[in-house]
Amino acid sequence: MSLTPLLAAVQQPYVASGFGQRSYYNHTTLHPVGLAVLVVLGLALLVVRRRSAFLPLLILSSYVSTAQRLVIATLDFSLIRVLILVGFARVLAKGEYRYLKLNTVDKLIFAWAAFKLFAYVALRGNFGAFIYQAGVTFDVVGLYLLVRCWVRDWNDLDRISAAICWLSLPTFALFFFEHQTGKNLFAFLGGANPVTIVRDGRLRSMGPFVHPILAGSYWAVLLPLAAARWWRPGGRPLAVAASCAILGIVFFSASSTPILVVAAVALGAAMYSLRRTLRPIRWALFFGAVALHLAMEKPIWHLIGRISVVSGSTGYHRYRLIDAAVNHWREWAALGVTDTAHWGFYLFDLTNQFVKEAVRGGMLGLFLFICIIACSFGNAGRLWRAARGSRYATALAWALGVSLFAHICMFNAVSISHSQQSLLVWFLVLGSLSSMGSVRSPLLRREGRASKQTGHRRQQGRRRRRRGQFIPEGARVGTASC
Repeated sequence: MSLTPLLAAVQQPYVASGFGQRSYYNHTTLHPVGLAVLVVLGLALLVVRRRSAFLPLLILSSYVSTAQRLVIATLDFSLIRVLILVGFARVLAKGEYRYLKLNTVDKLIFAWAAFKLFAYVALRGNFGAFIYQAGVTFDVVGLYLLVRCWVRDWNDLDRISAAICWLSLPTFALFFFEHQTGKNLFAFLGGANPVTIVRDGRLRSMGPFVHPILAGSYWAVLLPLAAARWWRPGGRPLAVAASCAILGIVFFSASSTPILVVAAVALGAAMYSLRRTLRPIRWALFFGAVALHLAMEKPIWHLIGRISVVSGSTGYHRYRLIDAAVNHWREWAALGVTDTAHWGFYLFDLTNQFVKEAVRGGMLGLFLFICIIACSFGNAGRLWRAARGSRYATALAWALGVSLFAHICMFNAVSISHSQQSLLVWFLVLGSLSSMGSVRSPLLRREGRASKQTGHRRQQGRRRRRRGQFIPEGARVGTASC
């Protein structure tokens, strides 16, 4: 007798009861402090300058759990979703959408989101499925469009980098307190787990996130943007403090995935010295992987099961999930599949973003997702070449590419579709690369380059530096060619 039906029967009560779903869905769970934070950040979003418009969203995702939400007529409005609505109101009122010119990445994201909405509803065939996926689509497209409207030049990226650094410092202190006491102070705002998870005797700090892996990964993929400030004139102390704080947060999460993401960040940073030869390196790695796959007794993705940085890691589960998705490709190739519990024990838990894209959008959804990533890498390459006149701009451009690479590595071990906080960072990277896809080379005169400016232009440069603008305001972005 096959064990598959028995395993599916054992798992079915958990799947039917919404295993992996939080009890706060379809329930208003709004703490008074959370409401106050929402009001303050919403008002700030309406009145601040465009360069700082994205910061309220970044603050909210870093400190307030997505469990906090309003439910109106069975429609869930998390606090991030409410701020997205406020952001759209601002964009329409101030006409900030006029600077937006559609490019290839924009069209790919719209097509990907629309097809996933169609596939999800077609498979389930009920209005509730449409409402749920429409909300997810609104989050995805909304976050991406807001980044596209607000990130236009190098100084915008500089402001976001500074915000990441300053936000990481109190976060480190709160995670340290949770690691030492086992009490999560983020629970004071509501929606966060008040008691720290323990695995194999190790406390796994999670802050306002639903899982320690998501908490550590969220900050790990932001590490390149914080470290890039090392090349900003006068920015080294903050860059060092923020980088150490983020590494501490990753350590306190006690999860293998964030640590491996940090390793990916280090690898991406080291590749800067080989940036001129990345194309042959990529092809060599591809053909090497194919040869290794053919030579091994088991598929190459079996190597994921051998990776374990922290005791208790579930790398073998991730290998089995990928292997099951490959073996059952006929089930999901068209539009996806509604349930994967019958693939094997615990395989309803989709801890791989690429597998989740396949399961929720079929072959076409997965293909569009990969095309988005490929075009974004192309934009990253064009961006650092355009920034060669400035060490700091080059560092920011390379940091965006490294963060994109870190996301890809993270996707092999965790899915972020259910986490608005992680989605915010993902679309911050994609939107910034899309907006900054082609730029004029910005020269930072403060970096010691020979200047041919007139006396009047030198005075303008000094005024900009006093305001903290180390990259000329005139270095505007164009439209990405990909």
